[in-house]
Amino acid sequence: MRRVFGVVTCGVMLPVSAAASTPVATGTLAGHVTWTASASPYSVQGDLTIATGAELDIEPGVEVRFANHDPDAGGLDTARVELVVEGALVAEGTAAMPILLGAAEGDFPNSWSGIRVASGAERVSLAHVSIEAATTALDSAAPAAVLSLTACTLRKSFDGLHLRAGRPLLEALSLESNSVSGISAEATTSGIELELGNSVVRLNGSYGVLLRATQGQRLSAVIASSTVYGNTSAGVTSEVQGAGSELALTVSNSIVSGNGILGIDAARSALDDGALTATVRYSDVYGNGMDFSGAAPGEGCITEDPLFVDAPWDLRLSATSPCIGSADPLSESRDMGAYAYERSPSIGGEGGAPQAGAGGGEQAGEGGEGGSQAGEAGVTQAAPTPTLSDGSGCSCRATPHSRLTGAALLLVVGLVRARA
Repeated sequence: MRRVFGVVTCGVMLPVSAAASTPVATGTLAGHVTWTASASPYSVQGDLTIATGAELDIEPGVEVRFANHDPDAGGLDTARVELVVEGALVAEGTAAMPILLGAAEGDFPNSWSGIRVASGAERVSLAHVSIEAATTALDSAAPAAVLSLTACTLRKSFDGLHLRAGRPLLEALSLESNSVSGISAEATTSGIELELGNSVVRLNGSYGVLLRATQGQRLSAVIASSTVYGNTSAGVTSEVQGAGSELALTVSNSIVSGNGILGIDAARSALDDGALTATVRYSDVYGNGMDFSGAAPGEGCITEDPLFVDAPWDLRLSATSPCIGSADPLSESRDMGAYAYERSPSIGGEGGAPQAGAGGGEQAGEGGEGGSQAGEAGVTQAAPTPTLSDGSGCSCRATPHSRLTGAALLLVVGLVRARA
């Protein structure tokens, strides 16, 4: 065995060419290791495990590419490379210098396995990180508040974020263009307390948000100041099954719009004996195939066209949007959705250019660079932001609310019919 960059490897180390990436071989990482911007990009050749007690720090601006096949056929996914976290992973980029974790070849879903956070993981903190082209971009069984995601983009995978346990911090995320779901939370062996704030969940192949509680477990989900748009089947779906299972869903200060079959689905079949409650407050639920199923609009809700600037790429609020000033007056948010409308005192207070408020901003095309968008007179421009990915031609700055914040369509159609 030999040690390379803190990794004990039993695999074969590929030679480093003059202009090539820094290779990382199959094995287990021990101790405290830092991947630096000066050595970027990194090429991970096989499964890599961050051992208990070890920590991997990834500097701002680093690019990591994972091989498209697993040469050792090991781990949970014997066909694809995976990064397993049993110790600590700290990848904290900046708006100007985001971190990219993607496939070595192409950007198609299932190109590599993704990040798996084990139940015994000690700390996972990601900020301004884009995870792309995986089976599941990030799969976490970590308890308590071990997992923290801020201003991250999870895209073009089968599933974006899959939660099995814990009460993670999820703030200012973009969960987009995944084949199945943007975020799924399944309380099957452990309870989950989920709060998704200031986030955009859009253009996923089936579900935007999928919530399940079974086996007597409890799942509590709060979706606040977020925009759930254009998902093929359902915006927010909640399911509960089994005696003692409980699911409590709260949607507040959010926009759920343009989803194919259902906007907010909290229907429970006669065979399910768990407890399911859904509360929708101060939100705009509009233009879905069916806006509500098993839930109903509550206090402060509206059903009006949110008047986005240019859906689905630019989900900021236009100047005449009914979502402006319509959030819960007792909350710190003023507007519904992830994108706050910026008021500029220099041009009369309530006018001004609308600004982005989640996930690090919109993207200026595939692989485009982030940046501030030219606004109206009197509106302060912003520093560059990490990019999102839908060929929008829009590059705008993030202004988060100040709060605490396909899977086959036929499958969903069958589910809806079964409940009928």
